[in-house]
Amino acid sequence: MLSGSYAVLRGVRPGLAGRTLQFGLLLQINTGGLFVFFARIPVHVRERPPIRLNNANTALAQLDMDEKHWADARAKLREASRGFAAAELRTGEADTQALLALCAQALGESAERDSAIERARVLRQAMTSRQEVYVVDIALAQLAAANATDAAAGEKLLALATDAERRHFIPWALEARVAAWRILQARGAGAAAALRAEIEKTARQHGFARILRLLRERAGE
Repeated sequence: MLSGSYAVLRGVRPGLAGRTLQFGLLLQINTGGLFVFFARIPVHVRERPPIRLNNANTALAQLDMDEKHWADARAKLREASRGFAAAELRTGEADTQALLALCAQALGESAERDSAIERARVLRQAMTSRQEVYVVDIALAQLAAANATDAAAGEKLLALATDAERRHFIPWALEARVAAWRILQARGAGAAAALRAEIEKTARQHGFARILRLLRERAGE
């Protein structure tokens, strides 16, 4: 079942999607663990309609990715990435490029994946705030694991989670741990069950319904 915020935004005209994001989707961020792009953009910038639309497209794309609607997510992320690039918002562009790489990986588009990874890495080098880099770092670690280019990807994700938790960035900590859990589960590692229990406990404590849903769906419950 679609979340309430997603269902609302699905039916909103594109010109109004960003405005709906401001007043509705931020609640979903708190209860569902969506990446908080909006909060990192200065008020005088994010009030511009194109920026609101870019953020709405990025948030909707992440929900599409949750449901494995990779092509739909890719289309939204392409549009958002172009918008962020035009506005010279490097963090937004880096995030969308990293997410685009995940979509391309799922769709078997290796050329687009590699191009998006490279662009995300270049933009990542210019990002100085720790909170800004979590999306890129989590996505790149997932891609490294999927392509067997980094045997320590799972451990790096857990280190990211520990760092985020220490800084009280609970959404990022949960996202990183879910990504690490998926890697462990795919490898048949015995540690996957313990990590899932840890994630579930934190998600319930903080009310992250989306994370709980992802755990259930992945486990086939």
